[in-house]
Amino acid sequence: QTQIFFVVCRHYHSSVCLSFIEIYLFSKMRDDLFSLFVRLASWTASGAMVVGGIVPFIPQYRDILRTNSSEGFSLYVCLVLLLANILRIFFWFGKHYELPLLAQSMLGCLQLR
Repeated sequence: QTQIFFVVCRHYHSSVCLSFIEIYLFSKMRDDLFSLFVRLASWTASGAMVVGGIVPFIPQYRDILRTNSSEGFSLYVCLVLLLANILRIFFWFGKHYELPLLAQSMLGCLQLR
């Protein structure tokens, strides 16, 4: 691809050749910026996936601390969530899935301790 580019540059004036170089560099820079954006979006989505399972419990936890009462709070829900996270961790050893989901399960187990 680069060899063809230089052959084209030999046949045209230097100003045309310069514009070809500018177009090539701009498209390369655009591709690099797009790949950086995709990588950042992927990391942001993964981070949101990891902490997204814990965030809904924060208001309930604050309410329990504020009122010093756990009225209406069921320990069976915690048991079911803990078992689901443990099973998901064990399932990962049999068939690997995305690491953010594994991290979410580990964080969920730590949250419910």
